[in-house]
Amino acid sequence: DTAVSWQPSKSFLIKAVANDPRIIVEDKVGADGTDHLIDVEHLRFSDQTLPLSWITKTANREADAILSIVDLYIAGLDRAPDAVGLAYWSSQLADGRSLADISKSFFATLEPTAMYGASLSAEHFVQKAYANALGRAPDAAGGAYWINEIETGNVGRSDFFTALIAGARAPTGGSADAQYLANKEAAGVYFSVTQGLTNVQWARAVDSIVTASVDSVAAARDQTDAFALTAALPDSSELVVQLIGVVH
Repeated sequence: DTAVSWQPSKSFLIKAVANDPRIIVEDKVGADGTDHLIDVEHLRFSDQTLPLSWITKTANREADAILSIVDLYIAGLDRAPDAVGLAYWSSQLADGRSLADISKSFFATLEPTAMYGASLSAEHFVQKAYANALGRAPDAAGGAYWINEIETGNVGRSDFFTALIAGARAPTGGSADAQYLANKEAAGVYFSVTQGLTNVQWARAVDSIVTASVDSVAAARDQTDAFALTAALPDSSELVVQLIGVVH
């Protein structure tokens, strides 16, 4: 149950629509045209094989589940998700893994391990996490609280970001922090879900535009649109995986 193309993955646009079993695969560069795949398990390119279950499972997940994975990227990695990574982790939720379990696996991968090495003290970890997640240094009381929670083992480092996000969005959290997270989430969804982009450097560039200002979301979307145009050109084509009707 594998569809095969001899071209690299960057030549293709993949689309999945919520509550639709088909996967639409469009050749942007060559002469393969557009295929509609049903009950096909893998899509094999010359450079990689993509399990299509990641995409179909994500396309049929509720929006809140997908957003919880977006939040791991924007807060933990300080970038928008790439579409393939988002589909992989969202499909793990669909398979019944808890967000806490996924968070442990997520932060054990190469990118976050390089960002938050085990040698970081709890204080430096909290400072770096605040900067990435909320765009600011921790306040004295908040920083002291989280440092103690980590040092005493009440909160694991892999669980810290979901706890920090929940605290920022709680009624007792600051409105500026909540707005900052909302802006980053909106930009992340537009990049990875609406436009379906997969280039990690682009994901960082888009996220870096976002601030607590609502206007920054429009600027991030404009930059995403520019990247999407680049990804659509034959000479600079990139793999695109769009999810339609999933998150509004």
